[in-house]
Amino acid sequence: MQTIQASSTIPEQFWTPQDKQKDLLEACGLMGALAGETVKKAICQMIGYGGAAFGGKTEGAVAVAFIAALAIPGVRIGYFRRMFTELEGADGPIDRSKQLYPLAGGRYNNQKHVWTFDNGSEVHFCHCKNAGDRFNYQSQAFDILIIDEATHFTWKIVDYLITRNRPSKTNTLAGSGNFRPFSLFLTNPGNIGH
Repeated sequence: MQTIQASSTIPEQFWTPQDKQKDLLEACGLMGALAGETVKKAICQMIGYGGAAFGGKTEGAVAVAFIAALAIPGVRIGYFRRMFTELEGADGPIDRSKQLYPLAGGRYNNQKHVWTFDNGSEVHFCHCKNAGDRFNYQSQAFDILIIDEATHFTWKIVDYLITRNRPSKTNTLAGSGNFRPFSLFLTNPGNIGH
């Protein structure tokens, strides 16, 4: 298996974005980073992406985390679903990350559900089934907060998780002007959070 180094381009045979995923990467300031260029600021603090099933939302979000982890040394990313089984199921984000992240030397901790990279970046797979679960993240800071199927979450949970979206102490671009923390909300119409 060929591996790629952090801060390098991502060969197209490993991952090539669809047109809508290119728009997502552009909104997140990461499209240039896909080609080894500089990370830009996200267009805004909260980005929504979605609208229908089969739109490549989860794949795009897994790639956002992957590209950011390679391009921003020390970045901390929280990837949330309502239930853990939604993270690890067939073709879910953990499954997909296990196909993609090792190509850049990512190491997965099965107990903590965290990917670590040589440049200090981390991707945390998290869940909040019940409203009280949000307090499990009370002392955490995520430079990038990804909430997959955001309409499955109550506003009480989302509102609290947004407070965890702040610069981490390990992110080397924090305060540089090239990066600002952002939240990415993946959605389909309907459900309790609509």
